[in-house]
Amino acid sequence: MSRVGVLVAMATMGACGGEMFDEAEVVEQQGLPATYNNRSWGGSDAKAGATAKAKSLGDPQPIAMTCCTSETLYGTADNFALPQDTTYVSPGFNSYLTSVGISAAIRGKFDEPGMDRHFVESLKFGERKEQIDAYCKFGVRLHLKSNGTYDSGSNANNDSAIIMASAGNANSVPIVAQSLGLHPTGVPYDHTFNLKPYSAQIGSKDFIDVRVQDDTSVDYVALVRGKMVPVNMCAISAEPASSLR
Repeated sequence: MSRVGVLVAMATMGACGGEMFDEAEVVEQQGLPATYNNRSWGGSDAKAGATAKAKSLGDPQPIAMTCCTSETLYGTADNFALPQDTTYVSPGFNSYLTSVGISAAIRGKFDEPGMDRHFVESLKFGERKEQIDAYCKFGVRLHLKSNGTYDSGSNANNDSAIIMASAGNANSVPIVAQSLGLHPTGVPYDHTFNLKPYSAQIGSKDFIDVRVQDDTSVDYVALVRGKMVPVNMCAISAEPASSLR
């Protein structure tokens, strides 16, 4: 058997039986660069050489990620067009509203053109705390316009939006309330609630309840969810919520 043949057999034995041999003999027979002399087959130096070769072929580039959002729409994005879109109020939200004197007679719908009407809508969603925490964004976006004079001491300049949550027939519980601020009459604007900090409260319920009082019109409400994806795979989407009710 030639010496090269012996070396091949030894290499096979090493692979099967775990034995090691000096690569210098391979160098001698095959004319490999001297820098490989006295390195054990499969050792750390050999791995380093393979890494260097891989780098010479071009390092893989890190994948650019982005928080890609999708929206579930409640109401129709029709720029406040009439006729008005109907709203849905969960049993728990209805119990709360009744308890504080917000009767059906003064509750508003989507695209409400008048004043002194409380917009109320329940968003069916179903995620638990762990699911909400996994989103890079989770919140509610309201598309609004003022129906009253914004620069006086009354009407829409003192309006606010309240996010609540409910399950079953138990009274809806408050989560967060914010002033809507001053906005010119009839000019659409967005107001967004970041609800990730409230995942524990919301994740134990079945509905996110929205109340806007009481001189501000609501075109639609969007439940916003965001997931981290490669930039080239992000397609922002919006879908109606009619199938969730």
